[in-house]
Amino acid sequence: MLFNSIGFVFVFLPLALGAFLALLRFDRSGGVARLALLTASLFFYGSWRLPYLFLLVLSILFNYRTAKSLHAIVERGEFTTARRLLAARIAVNLLLLGYFKYLGFAAQIVNGIFGTHWSVDLPVLPLGVSFYTFTEIAFLVDIYRRITAPGSLRDYALFVTFFPHLVAGPIVHYRHLTPQFGVPRTREQRARDLMLGMSLFSAGLFKKVVIADHLSTYCKAVFDQALVGGVSLTFFPAWAAALAYTFQLYFDFSGYSDMAIGLARMFGIKFPQNFNSPYKATSVVEFWRRWHMTLSDFLRDYVYIPLGGNRRGPGRRYLNLFLTMLIGGLWHGAGWTFIVWGALHGACLVVNHLWRTTMTGHGPVRRSPGPLVTALRWGATFGVVVVAWVFFRAHTCSQAVQLLMSMAGLHGLVVPPVALAKLGKLGPLLMAVGVRFEPLSLLYWSGVWEMASLLFVGAIAVAAPNTCQIFLDEDGAARRRWYQWRATGSWALIAGIAFMISVVVMTTNRAHEFLYFNF
Repeated sequence: MLFNSIGFVFVFLPLALGAFLALLRFDRSGGVARLALLTASLFFYGSWRLPYLFLLVLSILFNYRTAKSLHAIVERGEFTTARRLLAARIAVNLLLLGYFKYLGFAAQIVNGIFGTHWSVDLPVLPLGVSFYTFTEIAFLVDIYRRITAPGSLRDYALFVTFFPHLVAGPIVHYRHLTPQFGVPRTREQRARDLMLGMSLFSAGLFKKVVIADHLSTYCKAVFDQALVGGVSLTFFPAWAAALAYTFQLYFDFSGYSDMAIGLARMFGIKFPQNFNSPYKATSVVEFWRRWHMTLSDFLRDYVYIPLGGNRRGPGRRYLNLFLTMLIGGLWHGAGWTFIVWGALHGACLVVNHLWRTTMTGHGPVRRSPGPLVTALRWGATFGVVVVAWVFFRAHTCSQAVQLLMSMAGLHGLVVPPVALAKLGKLGPLLMAVGVRFEPLSLLYWSGVWEMASLLFVGAIAVAAPNTCQIFLDEDGAARRRWYQWRATGSWALIAGIAFMISVVVMTTNRAHEFLYFNF
């Protein structure tokens, strides 16, 4: 069941939310309401593929039992035994993930090394398996670190299956999420949560079905012909395709995160922020502090720090950074393209940290860079991110390299004939190096509207306030920005218009899955 489907918006959500709020009125402790929410979340997941619901339930029971045993062992001070148990249970979780997600890739590697022809029947990837596996591993590690303690099976099961974050995050922690289910709230607080949650959900829905799905039409056409059909794009279409995917991915996943955070808020639950205008970043380090922030935190706390972090000297620190991003790339998908994507970001993070260390000498930065330096940093960062996304989108590394060659102008450059007269003597020189003066159809670009819309959504992603700045600063008494959300009729009208436009698009087009459902 998709957040952007008619069945979810008009059937499942009203029933689940209505039952939860109604039960809260008659059950002060909220136990029955939480049980109803757990039931709704299990139904939400089971509506996709019922057999995989049993796999999810088995995973919950296995990890909950492990958590209880691990907690008892840690409380007795038997840390060696606890460490072995933790390692064994993490291995079981990773083996489950590996079977469904990486078995085919492993067979491909074995065949490439040994020249064999091992073939496997690939299972259907369970929805959200990467996210709920990471969530459960983080819970076990927190138990071992004495950061949290296991509660009831009902609360743990609800923590894992709570439908707003179950499929694609944000990645949340047991110690942050579960206590919120028992917090009593006044009628005014619940009304405010409902208004804020609905507004944020509407904004995310608009980003997904109106912006991201519109860009996906062009992206699929161009990438399929360029990467699968073998068509060599010229300079402008190649960059248009790469930028369209760059913005599609952002609006698709940030839209999902907005919808998830908004849905949770309707139930009185505050999720952590997941996006903070990543395309405004002026360094790769800053990009990863803004992009998929809960995953970045997870990789730092449960991969980078256990590898040694920065505790073993600068050389080991840079190696740990690189390995962390390599693992992050592999987590996104079973393929060399994802490994290269992770390696690119890992290498850029290492270079970024080396540069900072060289320029500051481990000390504080003395002054802020000027606007020209800031613009250059932003351009370099954005360019690196766009180039890396090409590998993220491509099916093979060779296909990605071909598109990057087109982006570098190695497959030709086409400009409109009217430019020839204005270039004077420079025109023939450009023609000599391969520039062609032809009508700017841009090969696959269907019109001026698509070009204008790409520039428009790019400006939103790069320059406009993000939804967290607009909606999630609602607790401050003083309003300093005109664009910040308020519980007023004007904002209700804006959210209603965005919602209705999204519904109209949903009724005329097939619901597209979120891109991160594949990961």
